[in-house]
Amino acid sequence: MTDPHVLDALARFLGEQVQPALTDAGLGFRVRIAAWLVAGLAREARLGPAHRAAEVEGLAALLTLPPAPEEGPARQAWIEAANAQLAKMLRSDALSGEALSAVERHVRATLAATLEVVQPTFDRRLDIEVPRAPRAAGP
Repeated sequence: MTDPHVLDALARFLGEQVQPALTDAGLGFRVRIAAWLVAGLAREARLGPAHRAAEVEGLAALLTLPPAPEEGPARQAWIEAANAQLAKMLRSDALSGEALSAVERHVRATLAATLEVVQPTFDRRLDIEVPRAPRAAGP
């Protein structure tokens, strides 16, 4: 496994030292993107195993499946198959009540975990799309 501390250091080096020293704007932009990608790899190395474990636990609680493999491609295939089964159940309207609420909680938690890795500054509050009451006209 890649050490997230090494990746963090590389991202900081690229973003804080290399990119500002460049005079070519195009190259500077590409270095900034590289720094962003390396920072994402660091977050994945740090957070990914726990996020995948939580996703497996959530899927296992929602579906009747054989136990998930420990790690590697077989585990990823298990996750993909379980998500496909869950999607099929949702499309068929086979879930209602508490089961549907449990799926919603699982999907929200899995999405929040994914966003924590790929876009950690994304606002994940549930109320961000709630329409606000119109403001009263001023005097």
